[in-house]
Amino acid sequence: MKSTTTMKLRGVDDILSFIDSRTGINGRAGVIWWLALGGLFLDAFANSALSAGLGPMTRNLQLTAAQVALLTSFASWVAIAFNPIGGWMADRWGRVVPLVTAKVLAIVGALLVVFASNFETIIVGRFFVGAAYGIDFAIAMAVLAEFTPARLRSRLNTWQGMWYTAVCTNLLLALLFFSWDVGDTIWRYSVAATAIFAIAILILQYSFLVESPIWLARKERLDERPWP
Repeated sequence: MKSTTTMKLRGVDDILSFIDSRTGINGRAGVIWWLALGGLFLDAFANSALSAGLGPMTRNLQLTAAQVALLTSFASWVAIAFNPIGGWMADRWGRVVPLVTAKVLAIVGALLVVFASNFETIIVGRFFVGAAYGIDFAIAMAVLAEFTPARLRSRLNTWQGMWYTAVCTNLLLALLFFSWDVGDTIWRYSVAATAIFAIAILILQYSFLVESPIWLARKERLDERPWP
C-alpha cells in the first residue's frame, strides 16, 4: 500500500526548508529559473546592441564625439539608478509584475531607437533600455536565488555564461546583418533584434512565471503560493 505525505508550509522557514530539500532545479522551478536567465540574456543583449553598429550609427546620424560618449554610457548609468528601484518594486509588488514591466520598457526603448531619426530620440530610447536593465537584473537574481536549493547555489554563476552568450549572439547577428549589405543602417537591425527577443521573453514570462513563494510568505499570502 502506497502512502503519501504532504508538507504544510506555514512561513518563510518552511518554504526555505522545502526548496533546500529539493535534489535539483527541475519542474516548475526549472522553468522559472530559465525564464529569469532569459531576462538576463535580454539585459546583456540590449546593453551591447549598439556595439557593432556604433561606427555606422555615428556616420549615419553624424554624431559628435560627446554624443557618442554619452550614448555608450547612458543606459548603464540609468541602470545603476533603477537597480534599487527594482528592489523596491519587488518588495512591494512581488517578482512577476516588475519583471514583466521591465520587458515592456525594453521593447519601448528598442523601438524608439530603431525608428529614431536623431540623437535625442535615441537617448530617450536608451533611457528605457537602462531602466529595464536595472529593474530586471536586481529582481532576476533574486528569483534565481529564491528557487535554488542551498546545495546548488554555485549554479547561480550561470548568469555570467548567459551574459557572454548574449554578447556573442549579438556579434553573430551583426555579421549576419553585414552579409545582407544593409550599409550604415546595420545598427537598426541589431536593435530590432533586441525588440524581437524582448517580445518573445515577455510572452514567455507573462505566461509561465509564478510569484515567489518566499515573497508570498513574507506578505502573509501563502494561500496564493504556486507550490503545494
